[in-house]
Formats: sequence, C-alpha cells, structure tokens
Amino acid sequence: MSQPVSTFQPITSRTRILPWLAFAALEVCALAVFWVFDALPFMDLPAHAGVIALRTAYPESDFLRQYFVLDPHLGGYSAFRFLGDHLAEWIGPMAAIRTLASLPLMALPAAVLYARKRLYGDADPFFAFAALILCFGFMTVLGFASYMISLAVLMIAVTEWLVLMAKTDAGEPTISQEACTAILAALVLVFHGFAVAIFGFLALVTALSTGERYRRIFRLRVFVPAALVAGYSLWIEQMGTLPDGGVSPHASLTPVFQGALDKLSLLATPALMTRTGIDILIAVTLWLIVAVAAVRFYRTSKTLDSSTPKSQHTQALMAASASTFLLFLLLPHSIGWFGFVDGRVLPVTILTAILTLDTRAVRGRFQSIPLAAVEIGATISVALALFASSQFQNEANGASDVLSNIPARSRLLYFPLEPDSRIFTGHPFVHYDKLILIQRPIVPSDLWFHQGTAIYPTRINPSLSLPADFKASNLKSVVWPHYKLEDWDYVLIRIAPDSAPPQYPDSLSLVTHRGGWWLLQIRKPETK
Repeated sequence: MSQPVSTFQPITSRTRILPWLAFAALEVCALAVFWVFDALPFMDLPAHAGVIALRTAYPESDFLRQYFVLDPHLGGYSAFRFLGDHLAEWIGPMAAIRTLASLPLMALPAAVLYARKRLYGDADPFFAFAALILCFGFMTVLGFASYMISLAVLMIAVTEWLVLMAKTDAGEPTISQEACTAILAALVLVFHGFAVAIFGFLALVTALSTGERYRRIFRLRVFVPAALVAGYSLWIEQMGTLPDGGVSPHASLTPVFQGALDKLSLLATPALMTRTGIDILIAVTLWLIVAVAAVRFYRTSKTLDSSTPKSQHTQALMAASASTFLLFLLLPHSIGWFGFVDGRVLPVTILTAILTLDTRAVRGRFQSIPLAAVEIGATISVALALFASSQFQNEANGASDVLSNIPARSRLLYFPLEPDSRIFTGHPFVHYDKLILIQRPIVPSDLWFHQGTAIYPTRINPSLSLPADFKASNLKSVVWPHYKLEDWDYVLIRIAPDSAPPQYPDSLSLVTHRGGWWLLQIRKPETK
C-alpha cells in the first residue's frame, strides 16, 4: 500500500529557511552600522585606527621616532595588532579598524551556532539572533573590538574543551582533541589576555561540575602552551627592556569596586548602546531567556541521564553560567587602566545558559514567546544602531574641519570635557584626536602605552608630564596650572555645542572653533 505524500513539506521547508534568510538580511544591515557612516560613535575605535596608522608610519617618520619607540612582542592583543597592521597595508587604517569592528558580527553568531551544533547536534537561528544582540551591547559602544573577537574564539574553545571532557569520561583517546584545545587556548590569549583567564576559569568549573573529575582536572594541561606565552609576555613587561630612549610609564593596578546599584545597572550592558531605554528592554529579554534555561534545567536535572554527553554538556554549561555570574559579582569594575572588568563576563553568562535550550521543545508552547522576543529584539537592536548612528553624524559635525587645521609634526593636548553623546552611551568623542594620525604624524596626549599597542614614549614625549590623575574619559574641567603648556603646540577642547565658550589662559590663542570643537594654539615666547 503506497504512503500518502504530504502536501505540507514545501511549506515546512520554507518555514525553516525563512528565519535564516531573515538573519542574513539582518547581518547585512548590522554591517552597515560600521561602514555607511563617516563618524563612528564607538569610543576606542578612533584610537585603534590612530595607533595602527602610527605603527604603519613609524619606520619612515623621524618625527614619530623622536617621541615614540615601537616594541612589539607576543602576548595579549598580538593577533588584533597583527590583523590591524596587515589590513592597513591593503585598505588603510580606518578601513582596517572598520573591518575588525565588523568581524564580531559574523564571528560570534557563527561561533555560537558551531557550539550548539557540536555539542547538541542541532542549530536554530534563535542562537544566531541572541549572539547578534550581544554584538550591539555596551562593549561595542566602548570600541572593545579585540575583546569581542576573542569572545567568539572563546566560545569555540569552550566547546572543544567540553568535547574533550566528554571523550575523557568515555575513556576515548584524547591526544588530538587536547592538541586542538591547546591551540585554541593560545589563540584566545593572543587575541585578549582577559579572555584566556575567563577560559581557564570556565575550564576549571566545568571539569569539576560532572563526570570523572580527577581525570578531567588532569586535562588542564592543555593550558600549558598559553601559560608559557603569557609568562613570557609578563616577563618581558616586568624586565622593562625597551629600545634605546624608550620609557615604560608606571601603570597603576589599583582595583576599583562599584556599589550595589551600579553593579546592578551593569546587567543592562549586554544589550545597551543608546540612551533611549529600548536597549534595556532587550537586555531584560536576554535575562528572561537565561531564567527559562535555568528553570528548565532545574526541572529536568533529576531525570537527566548524567552518563550521556549531552546531559554532561548541559550540566557543565549551566555551572559555567552560574559561576561566571558569581564572578561578575565579585570582580572589580576596573583595575588601573583596564576598565569594565566585571561587565566583560556577562555575555559569557548569557551564552553558556542559552546554549542549553532545546528550542524545538519550547517552540509551540508559552515559553516560545521569549524566543520570538529575542529574534524581534535583534532586529530592533540593529535598527536602533542604524538610527542612532545617523543622528550621531550631526553631533560629530565640525570635528573633521577643526582637526584639519592641526598641521603635521604637532604636539596636541586634548581635553574632551564633554566626550558623551546625546543618543549613544559611553564616551564617543574621547579619542577623536587620534584620527589625525591617519592623515599625518602628530603627538597626541592620551595614547595607550603598553604591550597591546607595542608603542611606548621616549623621554621627551610631553605625555610623561601630564598630571598623574589625568584621565581623558573623566575630565570635567581643566586646572590649567597643572599642565605644562609649553610642552605642546596646540590644545583641542571638546564641549557640548550649546555650552558657553571654554575659559583658557592668555598663553593660548584661538585658531578656530566649530560646534563643540575649539582649537587653541600655544603662544610661544618671543625670542630677541
């Protein structure tokens, strides 16, 4: 007897492919955020572009060699620095940093889909939409492109670590899997040092969460290559062996802790970009999904067959989510120059929890509502970023005109007294002075001097004479006597366009101003 042919199969196929097509279209719109607009609202990206330009021009510029030394070596940020420098050779520094900032939009959703497929054998567009939301969070506004890329590598590394744990429990050969995980651990390190610390923490927690714990702990040896690279990098830093003329500024590593309310507010940051408040609702949706995953795990934990790899993965991932949230509560908000320490952990908390969700089991029930909300939330996040970026162009108006008046071989002291945007969170204008480096060599006042940039000052660099508490992102006023203005050629001030004109001493003369940008020149004493 012949079986009837279902007439619903084509409809089902179209239904399955439509979410993927929708995600692909959303990806294109998301990439437009970084490529369509001239002025970027992502805080650190102008500085990254300027640093890349400085390193590119350094060998041929006698002016830059007077004030900087270049000392690259292997360590955290090395991969980001390598990619930036080589991309700049082909497409220029600004296009290079746009490319690197765009990379997480593709890498993180792909990594999360890979993790779900590798661990559970299925992949739903829901996971890609959730990852895309995290690509439009507060760390993106801060311009943490290196960390966002490392987050994608971290998710793949955690996935392969869990596969290694499953093979260890099953008594299977693990040499090739250990080699793969060791390579990934080292790769996470060279993208971002803090990311590999999180990976090590997750590996320890998941090794102890279930299975053959003693044999699992022994597999932590996969971190030996990464530890050797990290130790080498730290040794180089501590030795302070810089090329002739280089100075390694003293970097304070004092931890700063926030109060309970400030800590609580950080829960919105995984989806927070604008000041509209819509982002907070999207963040609430993400945490609702985490709650759904936790409740489902609690309800099924007693019936789970802990001997199966999938159940072991679920227990390990939920342990990772809970432990990283606890880590978030315990970590300081900043350690010296390294900021937003605790907030960097939250995307990991969210991703490790939602990876455990069996979307096929919850779709068609009441619980499918939050899943659909995530897909809608991703669309809103991208649309909001596009709209906010278009509005930001008006806020940045005048910047390029004023910066064009600063000649090559100048020393520029920058005071971003109003570095904030009316629509974006973060401090978008805090590094806009570094954009000049893309066009011509100058000495900016607030450059990053550490292993990540591979740039250090020489003894005559005027940045060394800045006050010890100088922090460009937190300036509210200028105490002029605290600055040696004679060490600089120009002073750039950024205030709100509708603010009163800035007050400055007679030793400065106005060159030009437009909007909130004021360029002043140092009056040099006349020589007889």
